[in-house]
Amino acid sequence: MPVKRRRLIFSLLALAALIAVGWRQFRTSPEWHNFTWQAVWHATRNARLSFLLGAIALIYVSYLLRSLRWSTLMIPHGRFWPILRGTLIGFTGLAIFGRPGEFVRPYYIARSHRMAISPQLAVWILERAFDMAATLLLVVAALFLNPRFSAHGGTADALRRALWILGGLVVAALIGIGLFHRHHVGITRYVRLRLGRSSKALAQRAEHFLRTLAAGTQALAAGGKNLILSSIYTVSLWLGVAVAVWLVVHGFPGMVPGFTYAEALLLLGFLLIGSLIQLPAIGGGVQVLLVLGLTEVFGAPAASAASAALLLWLIAFYAVTPLGAALAAREHLSWRRLEQEAELAERQA
Repeated sequence: MPVKRRRLIFSLLALAALIAVGWRQFRTSPEWHNFTWQAVWHATRNARLSFLLGAIALIYVSYLLRSLRWSTLMIPHGRFWPILRGTLIGFTGLAIFGRPGEFVRPYYIARSHRMAISPQLAVWILERAFDMAATLLLVVAALFLNPRFSAHGGTADALRRALWILGGLVVAALIGIGLFHRHHVGITRYVRLRLGRSSKALAQRAEHFLRTLAAGTQALAAGGKNLILSSIYTVSLWLGVAVAVWLVVHGFPGMVPGFTYAEALLLLGFLLIGSLIQLPAIGGGVQVLLVLGLTEVFGAPAASAASAALLLWLIAFYAVTPLGAALAAREHLSWRRLEQEAELAERQA
């Protein structure tokens, strides 16, 4: 089955499960019985624009930090402005095409530096590991170090379990990356020989992935400075995104009285998990989980929560599209062709 079809089927199944959870909540909660889109529109009109603009500004700052981190992880270090353009264009492609658009960013950066795409795919893999580790660390710290969350049950407990599972996987992945860096030659040879007995094509794909990962770990092994800088950029990036979450919630006066920054970090966990389950252009997972978090954990009114979830989704994933589209138009880039070239380059790397 083609990769795109598998992704689509998985996303649809996961999204259907989330919709079922949301529908169950709608049927059992008295407040949702009085829910109307007119109330959502009213809440949106009353949202404070200055807070929403501040959140958008912080999201743009996160792209600056992502570009600095990418430059640090490249060998040799990349040029900031081409990386920033590639980041803005790449995240715009991700917003338009969904997961298949993820290859646009490494492809554009590789092309602008006249380099092969494999090292940039390695940077992309490391970037995801940094992001998952940092966000989980921040959310877990908010959950277990803030006594106010001990009173929450139901949804918060489910989030704890999900974060424990994700945290275990991330820790195992980071340990695996460290061990792989030390023994990548032998591991790659073993995998190639083992898989080559049953499928030469599968063995080649596995070898390509392992060589790509080995290329990425070179930047971290080049010196502690790269690791420290990348960690600082990553933590700063997600602390800023949490401030953006805080601003959006406070942009709805009275929705969640006394909403703290630690609680914004917790809501960031819902945003993180929801981002793993969404479809291009319509999202799905992010909105459902944010609404559940706002209503079940923080007691927000249903209409205000729905409006805040939609706006937070648009700010986090689509605020970049006007600038990214303008940069692409300035360079006369075709989005469909760029996506196809990126996927072709990834397969041939």
